[in-house]
Amino acid sequence: MAKHSKLAVGWARSLALGALVTAVSAAGLTVAPAAAATEMYVDLTMREVSPGAVFADYYAFIPTDSGWGYLNNGASITVTCYGVDAIRKERLFTKVHSLANNSAQQIWATAAGVDLIASQVASKGGLFDEDRGAEEDEVQCELKWLDADGGTMTRWTAMERGFF
Repeated sequence: MAKHSKLAVGWARSLALGALVTAVSAAGLTVAPAAAATEMYVDLTMREVSPGAVFADYYAFIPTDSGWGYLNNGASITVTCYGVDAIRKERLFTKVHSLANNSAQQIWATAAGVDLIASQVASKGGLFDEDRGAEEDEVQCELKWLDADGGTMTRWTAMERGFF
């Protein structure tokens, strides 16, 4: 293709794009920039699924219109669960969820935001038996969102009580 033909094609594309932008603007349609993640909803459910096995099921939802953008740029959710006593919190486990370590497909994005649904399993009387014995156990999780720009958000689940 001759140099002049390439310039003509480029110029025609520019005009077409300009006409499209003008038409969208005239119609009052705009594309809003991605909204920063400012909310996170979290939940924790402890359940015994079979004799001797206890699951900590945790969930997070971050409403945003740019969930895939966040995840593709390295955003993550760190989950740290604690055994809670009047004296101190004892760290039971920490897991980091991101696209980089998502082999179980526990974190994903939709048009509504970022979802995390995951579990930690342990034997009854094991990891979640933070009071070691006949006392009722208390488990609570902290979920921390870290986006690619360094923004953070932390939320705590309600405390789950039982004999784990």
